[in-house]
Amino acid sequence: MIPLRLAPASAMLMLLAACGSPDTTNPDTAPVPLPRAWPRTPLYEAAYAPVAPGSDIEVAEALEPRITRRRGADSWIDISYPAYRATLYLSDLRFSSPAEASDAIDNRLERMALNAGGKNMRQTAFDTPAGYSAIVATVSSGCITPVQFVASSPSRVVSGAFTLQTLPHSADSLAPTLEAVRADIVHLINQLR
Repeated sequence: MIPLRLAPASAMLMLLAACGSPDTTNPDTAPVPLPRAWPRTPLYEAAYAPVAPGSDIEVAEALEPRITRRRGADSWIDISYPAYRATLYLSDLRFSSPAEASDAIDNRLERMALNAGGKNMRQTAFDTPAGYSAIVATVSSGCITPVQFVASSPSRVVSGAFTLQTLPHSADSLAPTLEAVRADIVHLINQLR
């Protein structure tokens, strides 16, 4: 039995022995560096509010949308996502004829393809109960505008591009954010009247 006065010294010796380095010549026990980890971005809660009183455009309550310009019934809205270091640039345009709306849709689809920079876009098309036709396009990596959309009725076109401040280091780190933004956009489109 170890005398009580030697216990601290014995404990210290055991700790020092446990801190010994493994045999680095043996590949089975050699230390291996871990891949660089990226912290997960906190996601915004899926609770929505109109961008302005009486508006049918809804965004996450935690965000502060800014209507940057109005011309008649048309408006341009910047929706900043500070946690994602990105902004959703949205336009809400009204047209006097279906032909004008169709031209605007064609222009927006062309712009979406150009913004994707030749990257493969995953497109989802759907119709809303209020009669809007929508396309949501997502590019998983290497694109500064990874989520874009266009929603239209015969007299209205609502479109937008989610724009990152900088390209992320890893597509995997961005995937949860893109899915959350995509869900926000699908909600926004489904609320259009």
